[in-house]
Amino acid sequence: MRSVHRLLVVVLALIFAFAHSGAALEPVRAASQDTSAVSPSSNETQAPPPSSQEPTPSQKPSAPEPTDQAGHVSSGKQNKDENVDEDEDEDEDKDEDEDEDEDEKQKVELKKERKKEQKHLKKLEKVEENYRKGLEKALEKVKGTPAEPIIQRLNDATLEELQNLLALLKGESGANPAANEQNPAGQPEDERTNLENALKALDDDTLDAVLTQSALVKLAERSVKEQAEVLKEIVEVYEKLGKRKAALAAQEERLRRDPKDREAYEKLGRLLKTSGAAQGIRVYVNGELLAFDVAPKVENGRTLAPIRAIAEALGLTVTWNERTREVTLANGEKTITLQIGNPTARIDGQAVALDAPPTVERGRTLVPLRFVSEALGAGVDWVPEGQVVAVTTP
Repeated sequence: MRSVHRLLVVVLALIFAFAHSGAALEPVRAASQDTSAVSPSSNETQAPPPSSQEPTPSQKPSAPEPTDQAGHVSSGKQNKDENVDEDEDEDEDKDEDEDEDEDEKQKVELKKERKKEQKHLKKLEKVEENYRKGLEKALEKVKGTPAEPIIQRLNDATLEELQNLLALLKGESGANPAANEQNPAGQPEDERTNLENALKALDDDTLDAVLTQSALVKLAERSVKEQAEVLKEIVEVYEKLGKRKAALAAQEERLRRDPKDREAYEKLGRLLKTSGAAQGIRVYVNGELLAFDVAPKVENGRTLAPIRAIAEALGLTVTWNERTREVTLANGEKTITLQIGNPTARIDGQAVALDAPPTVERGRTLVPLRFVSEALGAGVDWVPEGQVVAVTTP
């Protein structure tokens, strides 16, 4: 029995070993078959070995787009398309924002133009009112005298006729007046004498209304350059007639129309010196004389002027801090901070040294005029004769 049992054990072991050895041989056979399938025959030319050099980018095959089981492009391509769409949407939003900004700028410019036109109309109304009042006063004053028809004739004259009369009064050759009741022969000398006598009979204020304002009414539709040229001639006539106050008023009208004319400010300075006008520093912003309740003064070679009037003329907002005694000026682009008694100012947070610090006079804050104006982009000119400060914005 024992021998039979041992024999069965041996037989089973051999069967088990044979089964496992047959399974291990199967991969070897498969590999042999694959190799024989790809090996070239003896009649075929063997392909050269691959080059060791890397293919150029143009030679490299492009990687296929990843797809899902259904053959659709995978999410990588979709994300790329979505990113492109988002960029296009951002560009469209940017364009819309730029269009809105442009529309807003146009609205602001239109508002400025309307405001400028309204200001011009108000100024013209004031000129016409002054002219009417002055003419009534002048005619009343010369009523019944030889000057009455001459004053009336100045009122009825066209702009060309008025310019001809101005040339005549200045003594220019070639000025030929038309015949009239006071000068039937139309002689230049007689006409000049009659005009001079009529105008000299008027006080400066009335003369300003009769001649200066009359000319401005007639020049209303002309360019500011033409208006300034005619006013220049009127100033010369007034000087010749000895009408200094009227000359000064006409010169200021000229500056309102040409505020960047340096020569005009120098002329104004000479007129101020000879006309008996009140002495002291006069500040003009774009040709308009500023009115101060506290007079400007000079400290350390710098003009200090009350900030409120300057801010209003330059279109600035003013903020006062009582605790720190600081005044802040802003125009929407720059911010200036000055402290009473402090020789250092700040422009957009940057410290800047001052030649003369701000001060307080009779409850009014005085600041260095040139520093504030130039920091905000305005030009400043000083005319010693007449103590004139001319501030002009771009």
